[in-house]
Amino acid sequence: MRAPKDHPAQLTLFDELGALDASAADRPDAAQGVLGRRPSAVATMPPDAVICAGCGAPFSPNRPDRRCCSASCRKRLERRRKRDTVVSPGESVTQPPGAASAAVPRVETPPAGSVSRLTPCARPGYPPGLFESVDSDGSPIFFDADGDRLFRVWGPNRLSAVELRTMKLGGTEFGFPGGHFYRKEVV
Repeated sequence: MRAPKDHPAQLTLFDELGALDASAADRPDAAQGVLGRRPSAVATMPPDAVICAGCGAPFSPNRPDRRCCSASCRKRLERRRKRDTVVSPGESVTQPPGAASAAVPRVETPPAGSVSRLTPCARPGYPPGLFESVDSDGSPIFFDADGDRLFRVWGPNRLSAVELRTMKLGGTEFGFPGGHFYRKEVV
């Protein structure tokens, strides 16, 4: 059974404070204060509440490292994070991690008279017919028998058709234990 509206159990803190400040409400020139408005979401939040990183709603976490109010918000936040992290196609066609940056100029074709510096690649697992040299950074660069520069792409998958068109690369028959070799197409 509910208590009548004027019963002390039905009075809230804001009703009591509003009743105490009735004299200010009687004056027409008095500004509307906090007491005449509905309390904000922040005012009604429990003291241990945090804001959900997925939807922005306040919630009380049961663990101190919890950031989302529910599993659906956690999934939504993870999808948003994945969508915002866009990897350019050029980043996958690089030397292995830790190699020099792309700002450093690299030797594209063997310089004239440097054919003697090309040595047959004797690395285990690499196919015959590859030649190896070293660029100005000391990183290995690879060439085929015709002297065309080959690019190593690390990873188990080959590049997609869009990536090949964007970077103007053509596939080769050469592979190695960590990935595949591609050749720059002449336009």
